Amino acid sequence: MKKIWQVFICLCVVTPAYSATIYGTVAPMTGSRTVGVPGLATAEADWQDVVIDWAVVDNGNDTYTYTYTFKNFDQPGISHVTLDLSDDATDGAEDDEFADPNSVTHFLFNGNPSDELEPGDKDGITGSVKFDIGADGDLTYSFISNRLPVFGDVFVKGGHSELTNTGFSDHASLTRTALDFIARPNGLIPEPATLLLIVPGLLLLARRSGVRK
Repeated sequence: MKKIWQVFICLCVVTPAYSATIYGTVAPMTGSRTVGVPGLATAEADWQDVVIDWAVVDNGNDTYTYTYTFKNFDQPGISHVTLDLSDDATDGAEDDEFADPNSVTHFLFNGNPSDELEPGDKDGITGSVKFDIGADGDLTYSFISNRLPVFGDVFVKGGHSELTNTGFSDHASLTRTALDFIARPNGLIPEPATLLLIVPGLLLLARRSGVRK
């Protein structure tokens, strides 16, 4: 099953985008976003050179380590980060508890354990986790999840300044590209039977694209 899913991810990454929504579709295990259109959006003059990198590592036990690196967040520094999650991870969350306790665990800020995280609907994102900790400079936020990466939203707050991905909340648009979003933990993984229908179609699209070049 895992090998089939990894092939599916590769096909989604290399296959050209056709008229379809990007939000919630399979995201690559590594990536980077910078300020620009598409990319990241902020009105803060001192954040025009910021970068958000991500890396997702398969732990081999049906869990994945997500690491986000936030670069050049100086003056102001980050006060908190809110990351999109699937709604079922936080639905009905009470007392800072996740509906799915395995969706986000072992949170580390700059390599140190932290309990400064809150699930729920935060900063305009329905179904999210707020990492309520930050600092100046280059920062890392990492955690373990039982969910594979798909494209979603991010919200960064620093003082009175804010930053989002350029596709923030624009989930139904057919004109958005993968660069308008970042990777975040998903909810459901396609069943093998569904993949058997999807993969041949992706292979055909990739083959047709190769012929057109």
